[in-house]
Amino acid sequence: MYNQEKLERGRSEGNVLKYLVREIETSKKLFQASASISEEACEEYFEESVLQILANGDRQLLREEG
Repeated sequence: MYNQEKLERGRSEGNVLKYLVREIETSKKLFQASASISEEACEEYFEESVLQILANGDRQLLREEG
């Protein structure tokens, strides 16, 4: 993982997005630009991948602050 320290800090604090939101958004844009599937399928696939890879399947780790 490129930003392992940020990822681990986010996991330990219960909010991965707090530390990786910019990186996730950049990756999402790059993925959408290169994927040859529908925008809806692309969104679903990307979000599920982020959930599994960065949050180990724990949706609470991807909650938005507010």
